[in-house]
Amino acid sequence: CHRRRPPGRRDDLESWMYQQIEFTKGSLPWKNLDDEHAIMSIKETVRTDDGMQKLLKSCPKEYIEIMKYICKLKHTSRPDYDLIYKLLRKILFEAHLQEYPYDWEYESLQCFRNK
Repeated sequence: CHRRRPPGRRDDLESWMYQQIEFTKGSLPWKNLDDEHAIMSIKETVRTDDGMQKLLKSCPKEYIEIMKYICKLKHTSRPDYDLIYKLLRKILFEAHLQEYPYDWEYESLQCFRNK
């Protein structure tokens, strides 16, 4: 959106990834900036190997793989969502987390089973 063109899937993934980073770290380097050019400059730096390493220092290592993949996509590319999903599942596995239904989902499933 900073490049004055209609957003594509790559842009959506990049925005989504920044959300994941913010959830993980609590903040992004451009959080308190209003200047569009300054924000764009920081994002360009983040897309470099050094900038990416610095931004993702305290994040799961798979974030780097995901960011590098997103940065390599062309604007019109169809992303490999399965690859991204596999990397996210790897994070869950290494953190010893599992994909179980939420409590409210489990309760509703039980209600259906008892009828």
